[in-house]
Amino acid sequence: MKVHITGFFYKLDKKATPFLKIVKEDNTEHYLPLNRNKTIQVLKDFGKKCTGYYKNGEFHACPSNEEISYGKQCNKCRKMDDFNTCAKCTGQQCNASAEIMKNCLNKTHFMYLTIIGEKIKVGVTKAGRYLKRWVEQGSDYSCIISSGNGLDIRRKEHLLAKEISDRISNKEKVQNFMKDDLSYFEEFLKEKKLDVPIINVRRYYEGLDSIPSEPTISTNLNGRIVCVKGKIIVYENNEKYYYYDLNNLISNLVEINYT
Repeated sequence: MKVHITGFFYKLDKKATPFLKIVKEDNTEHYLPLNRNKTIQVLKDFGKKCTGYYKNGEFHACPSNEEISYGKQCNKCRKMDDFNTCAKCTGQQCNASAEIMKNCLNKTHFMYLTIIGEKIKVGVTKAGRYLKRWVEQGSDYSCIISSGNGLDIRRKEHLLAKEISDRISNKEKVQNFMKDDLSYFEEFLKEKKLDVPIINVRRYYEGLDSIPSEPTISTNLNGRIVCVKGKIIVYENNEKYYYYDLNNLISNLVEINYT
């Protein structure tokens, strides 16, 4: 089937179930679960289209259904998207809409540390979705180190990011996919004199401990799903294992086969 892949998200229960958000040719929206042992094949790529934007918590399709050459959004939707405004925030001044500003100031936010393999980063998330945020990033272990309103916490994050990185690239996530460095994280927190509970995020990724050997990186998605961690999928084809970055799919028009 030919679809426009417009997003990626997780549902959390005892395990984390990843989904691709797709729009079919009749403009109906569907959610494709990337369940373990299912087979997925991307057969053809027909280019990219804007995935729309979020305003005041509501999704809006791209008004011009614009074709794009890179990224996930056209310039117009990128400027209107509240997420992009908040992602740039350093806690000095809120430049979001009045509704988003109200939520930011009135709702509790957490500053956290998380480790992916041997890479540690600082981040901010709303109370109530911190676990989902860690799963979305492909975290191994995480902990909450501060709380407050959104502006205060982003200001603290901006200061701490001068010492601890606030981002890990997808390339680094692939390189660290198979690593489990809990002891390193524990020692890091001890050095920083942070006596906080550590949450094991690895247990939510189905199939993570079933990968028999280090996969190789692939630019195609074609095989049996073994595990999804963050936006990195491991699939098997002819008894060989491969990494694929699902970011490469979002915004693409593709012909896809899923069985």
